[in-house]
Amino acid sequence: MRSKAAENRDALHARILDALESGELAKGGRLFPERELCTRLDVGRYALRRALSKLEAEGVIWRRQGQGTFLSAVYPPMGENFLQQTSDTSPADMMEVRIEFEPILARLCALRASREQIRDIREKAAIAAQADTSRRFENSDFAFHRAVARGTNNVLLLAMYDLATATLRRADWRVARQSTFSHSRRSEVAREHDDIVTAIVERNPRAAEDAMRKHLQSVYDYLQRQHI
Repeated sequence: MRSKAAENRDALHARILDALESGELAKGGRLFPERELCTRLDVGRYALRRALSKLEAEGVIWRRQGQGTFLSAVYPPMGENFLQQTSDTSPADMMEVRIEFEPILARLCALRASREQIRDIREKAAIAAQADTSRRFENSDFAFHRAVARGTNNVLLLAMYDLATATLRRADWRVARQSTFSHSRRSEVAREHDDIVTAIVERNPRAAEDAMRKHLQSVYDYLQRQHI
């Protein structure tokens, strides 16, 4: 039987997720200061920080020392011009971009990622493999891919990745992605992630590139079969 404390943590986690999706806890992609978050959520700082740490591990938020806490590209701030230009982006368009772009990131990651970054990539893959809901799977899957992009140690490439995946914010995109969640599909993705991780750990750029391309093609084919 789960403890009351665990139930309270899960409840706070769900409340924060809902508030982030509705835009109540952030402005311009940046979360409000902790003191304001505590007031808005009516929780103590310890409970808040614990919840934020979990959300960071799941890929919902990310932190930059000295600058604050930011929403991941699942909930990105977008300029008006870019929002207009991508308003009609289809899943097929997005996957074409990802299939061409992300294998390059995986190749560079295998060459450049630090030990700490590789450890983070492995942790993100493990979290995605254990996700038990569509929302957690989506967030953790994105966190894994962004960790690979971060492992290139190229700020511009990371920014380009965030920009390219910004359309994930759209409500219809998110509903479509979440509707395809299943435990069997999660297991398939976990194996594909493991292939990417193995290549990166072994510092094999060609294998990392091929594994990422194979994975994204698998995602695209699956979405096509689901008529997304």
